[in-house]
Amino acid sequence: MDLIPQEISHSTHMDHQGQPATSTGRFVNIHNGSVIVEVIGQGQYRLGETRRTVTIYSRDGSLFVRNSQEFNRIFKPYDQENQSGL
Repeated sequence: MDLIPQEISHSTHMDHQGQPATSTGRFVNIHNGSVIVEVIGQGQYRLGETRRTVTIYSRDGSLFVRNSQEFNRIFKPYDQENQSGL
């Protein structure tokens, strides 16, 4: 298993609803609103010849790496969550 370091992308990606989302900033779990993470950027996971784009984020002082498609399905921008209650 290799985690290939590459320049962290600060481009936009799509959120779980297909809307563009900033690749850095705070995101909230759509199933558990108490889970808030800070996205650091994008990277590439490589296993053999398989390569996947991953999202690198921090939570409670630890770093995590998750498949970007999976991340976008379960997290949305924190500001979007705050505005939905208005």
